[in-house]
Amino acid sequence: MILKRMSLHGMVLLVCSSSVIALTTLPASVRGIGWISHLFMIADHPNAHDAIGHASLYALLTATIYWATRSRFGFKRAYWVALVSGLGIAATTEFIQQFSPGRTMMLSDLLANWLGVMTVAMFICYRRAWTHS
Repeated sequence: MILKRMSLHGMVLLVCSSSVIALTTLPASVRGIGWISHLFMIADHPNAHDAIGHASLYALLTATIYWATRSRFGFKRAYWVALVSGLGIAATTEFIQQFSPGRTMMLSDLLANWLGVMTVAMFICYRRAWTHS
């Protein structure tokens, strides 16, 4: 019944946020998590692929939150919802990692998460200024 009333925006947001949270908090032993983390391995830079992955995931999440809330809340409110939610979810999932086997809470991962969130936030502002000038 609840899925019948959920909009496309809400369903996409639910799938995206669930995927990001699962990918960043599930134990490393879960099938698929290790494969995904080694998918974009960069030779001689063991932490670069991890940072790029974290930044990309949280950039996608922030963009999806903004897209899903823009038509309902308007630009200003949707922007702040996306920014605060992205930063908050990034910090929360990084904190949760310390309780997940095979995962560790790392400042570099948190900064990469926030880099993805802030990059999308800056792009949203730039696009808004460019289209309204």
